[in-house]
Amino acid sequence: MIHKWAAGGTKVNDMGPFQAGLRGAEDLVAPHTPNFGYAFGNGIMKNFVFDGSFDGTNYNYDNLTEDSQAIATLLNATNPDLSEFREQGGKLILWNGMHDMAITPASTIQYYQDVIAHDASAAKDVALFMLPGVDHCSGGVGPWLVDWMSEGNQWADSGEAPKEMTAHWLMNNSIWMGIVKYVHTQKWHIGTVRVTNVAPRALCVNRTL
Repeated sequence: MIHKWAAGGTKVNDMGPFQAGLRGAEDLVAPHTPNFGYAFGNGIMKNFVFDGSFDGTNYNYDNLTEDSQAIATLLNATNPDLSEFREQGGKLILWNGMHDMAITPASTIQYYQDVIAHDASAAKDVALFMLPGVDHCSGGVGPWLVDWMSEGNQWADSGEAPKEMTAHWLMNNSIWMGIVKYVHTQKWHIGTVRVTNVAPRALCVNRTL
C-alpha cells in the first residue's frame, strides 16, 4: 500500500494548507531543488536505488518494486514482529511530524497499527506520538523539541509508559505544548490546541469507537 500525505489539518491551530515542502516555490527553479519532496525522492532513487545515476523523466516506475528490492531489504522498517526486542526489555517510542514532507505520517501510523494487530500486548512496550505542524525531524510551525531519550529511559527504568509529553519550540523554550499518545482503539479529532507555559494539555479530543 502506498500511503499519501495529509492535505490539511497539519498546522497547530487551524486547518493548514498542503505542505509547502511538496509544492514548488517560484524562487526554486533549475538548477535548484524545487521542493523537499523532489529532493528526498530523487536523492533516494539516485543514491540508494541506483549507483549515482537516475533520470526521473525517463524512468519506468513499473519497475520500482523490483529495482528497489535490495535497498528496501536494508532500509524498510515494516516488520511488525518486535517480540525479540521486547523480550530483552526494549521500549520503543515512535513519532512523526504531521507536516513531514519526506515520510508520510500515514505510514508511521500504519506501522504502529500493524505492530498492535500482530500482537496486542505490544501496546505495553510501543508508543506512538504524532506532532502537528512539525516537518521532517524538526522545524515547522509546531513544537518539535522533545527529550525523547529521557522519556525512553524513564519508561525503561520505571516500567510506566508515557501518556503525555512536553514539546517545546526551539526559539522560545518557555512556551510549550502537551502531546498525547496515539491510541489505536480510538479515533482522534485534531482540534484547537491551547499553547501555554503553565500546564501542558492534550492536543486531541478522543471519540470512542
